[in-house]
Amino acid sequence: MFTPIESTDWLCELVDQASHSVYVCSYSLDEKSFLHALSEAARRGVDVRVIFETGVAPKDVRVRMDVESSLLHLKFIVVDGERIVLGSANFTENSLKRSINDLLFIEDRAVGLQLASFFDALWNGELKRFEVSHGKILLKNFDLEDLLLKELSKASKTVDVAMFALTHPKVWSMLKILSSKNVKIRLLVDRWFLNNSMLKNLPDSGIELRIFEPFTLHTKLFIIDGRVVVSGSANATKSAYERNVELMMLIRETSLVQHYREFFEHIWQEGSEP
Repeated sequence: MFTPIESTDWLCELVDQASHSVYVCSYSLDEKSFLHALSEAARRGVDVRVIFETGVAPKDVRVRMDVESSLLHLKFIVVDGERIVLGSANFTENSLKRSINDLLFIEDRAVGLQLASFFDALWNGELKRFEVSHGKILLKNFDLEDLLLKELSKASKTVDVAMFALTHPKVWSMLKILSSKNVKIRLLVDRWFLNNSMLKNLPDSGIELRIFEPFTLHTKLFIIDGRVVVSGSANATKSAYERNVELMMLIRETSLVQHYREFFEHIWQEGSEP
């Protein structure tokens, strides 16, 4: 699923269907309908717990706010240990309804139970390494820089990037190296980021740059040779890869990759030259 969306009914229905547990982890939280659904679930006896860094705490729900200097930046929901929502979107009005994001829905009890266990550890103040696969989808929270660079190094034709913040020197270097090898690089960035970075001073490097302005471009997306998607919560920055708590998705499932390709082409056409 890609945002912006007009209604969060699907998200609320997911919570409404919970029979025993709903665990939410998000940097920020304030979408009113979702907050109400969490509160109602808690009132009917569902174990509802939320970990977040900023925003609004739902009533009657157990919450913990992260106060570490590093950002708790990953975003996911686990319902009944088997239904999972994760991606680049915080569960806020702005992120869901007025920003460009991607969200993935997975129904897999083995993955859900592992993510629920990971959540429990976070709840108790412990950050565990997390790596699990669902078919041709890999979810991972460590060595994110290495994972991304390894996939980028395999590019032979194209790399399409839609990213809120891209400042990591090794990622920039890899993109420039690929461009020098005639790999076509398309980079779509948010206007705010362009105005607050050195990107606008980037010399001509063969990288095609466009600026997205209709909404906040909050996604963190790489599409490599039209066959592999790297996405998730992490911007391509040193703080994301070295300090923050993040979750990366590596997707090789052909049908899903095709959806991401269509999504990128749509937002690319809405971009403008800097």
